[in-house]
Amino acid sequence: FFVLAMSWRQGLGTGLLIGAMLAYGIGRMWRRHNPQDVALAMQEGLLARLPDRIILVRHGESEGNADPSREIYQQKPDHAIDLTEKGVQQAIAAGKRIKEIIGDEKVWLFISPFQRTLQTARHLCQAIGDQVVHRSIDARIREQEFGNLQNPAEFAKFREEQTKVGRLWYRFPTGESGLDVYDRTAAWWDSTIRWLNMRPGFEPIKTVVVVTHGLTLRFILMQLFGWSDTTFHTVWNAGNCEMYVLKKEPLGQYPADCVHAPSDKVATYFPYTMDTKEGDSPKSTKQLLLTLRDGTKVMREVDDYLSIPRPRTSNPHVVKDMLKKQHGLDPDEVVHIDFYAH
Repeated sequence: FFVLAMSWRQGLGTGLLIGAMLAYGIGRMWRRHNPQDVALAMQEGLLARLPDRIILVRHGESEGNADPSREIYQQKPDHAIDLTEKGVQQAIAAGKRIKEIIGDEKVWLFISPFQRTLQTARHLCQAIGDQVVHRSIDARIREQEFGNLQNPAEFAKFREEQTKVGRLWYRFPTGESGLDVYDRTAAWWDSTIRWLNMRPGFEPIKTVVVVTHGLTLRFILMQLFGWSDTTFHTVWNAGNCEMYVLKKEPLGQYPADCVHAPSDKVATYFPYTMDTKEGDSPKSTKQLLLTLRDGTKVMREVDDYLSIPRPRTSNPHVVKDMLKKQHGLDPDEVVHIDFYAH
């Protein structure tokens, strides 16, 4: 049912082949035309062949999600954790929702190799299975490795340490740090999405569906939208079977109300915005230290932190308006906002 992703050797071979073909073509064009025009034409050609829509889906409710005691992790390794019945129903509903979004478009489906993601993909395919022309299981989009069988008491200690260090930086004993996951997720995106429709013998695909994990979703968005460490830590995991819909836009021509646009560095290669009408919107909250006119310092939490235009620390007037709406604070009473206080 599922097709295993290419090994790195196959991927390298394909990349070298494509690179050689491009180099040959570029060399011929370079000698005949203005080099700047050639480079622009090449870039426009690559952008035109990117998928039009990428749907990122978190797996349905798992046995681990339904077990606050985490005792299940003493009996099963993380990769073997199954969906609950509620998770199955969530996956079926997610498939119907995707069907409504994509209509009859053909799909390339990417899946993490964990059981809960494989099962989610299988159930959502009840609605879109006949449209899936390629299925690839890729270990680079798996869950963060927390270690082997997990002792709940020890894991609670690790989570406490992680809170102090930061989810991006903390490395679990015998496991991974958040940055390890970021690196492999970014490598997957860059080597897969960029070249997906450039592979000889493969029909171009307009829609990609990715079934993965909450942290992995956040890292895909982090590298696409250029989130800082501070911004990343404001973003919550997606709920079970929530989905983020990324849509390709003409370079720089983003909707006026778009708050999730790619960073300037990334936009040249991946001009995707997040469509929060078709999909869900990430929840983000940030604790801010405020200095009031009378010298008092107070901490206040701001909801929907990602909606603040970038660079967020340069838009205190927007933050003050949010504080007024969410906490009733008079903007004139706030004389300083510390974005980095803990």
